[in-house]
Amino acid sequence: MDERPIVVVPVLTDEITDRLLESSLSGLTPLEQDIFLTRLRLYWPDVVRPLSLLYGERDDFADWATRLLEMVAQGYADRPSELRLLDLQRQSQPDWFQQPGMLGYVCYADRFAGTLNGAAEKIPYLKELGVTYLHLMPLLNPRPNPMTAVTQSLIIGKLTRCWVP
Repeated sequence: MDERPIVVVPVLTDEITDRLLESSLSGLTPLEQDIFLTRLRLYWPDVVRPLSLLYGERDDFADWATRLLEMVAQGYADRPSELRLLDLQRQSQPDWFQQPGMLGYVCYADRFAGTLNGAAEKIPYLKELGVTYLHLMPLLNPRPNPMTAVTQSLIIGKLTRCWVP
């Protein structure tokens, strides 16, 4: 019988959210803070579950997950307000990328432009072609275990470099 260790999924506590409000999110308006925390509470289980399966046995997993939250919160706070608004619009219309005016481009970052920075430099060219969103693959080297690679792809999801048309 396959005995797997019990993995404890870190809970999003008031202490953690208060720390985010006092640090990474302190420069945002109360409404922007509430939007971030609402989305965090909604999606945290989907983020932490696969991470727990991969790394939950580590003694420092809860601390690592907290640091991840701090980086995500800082990234949100640093994101331009027009892109935060675009995030909300797209969240309310999950099929935004299937609309008639959207044209996506999928590529391997290394083959298309050598590096992620190189891919960013190609955005003006893609805009000339009418491309409205870009899906880059893969961003991490696959692991040798196929099951781990599947789990890894669930964690990474789609990295979409979007810009305001």
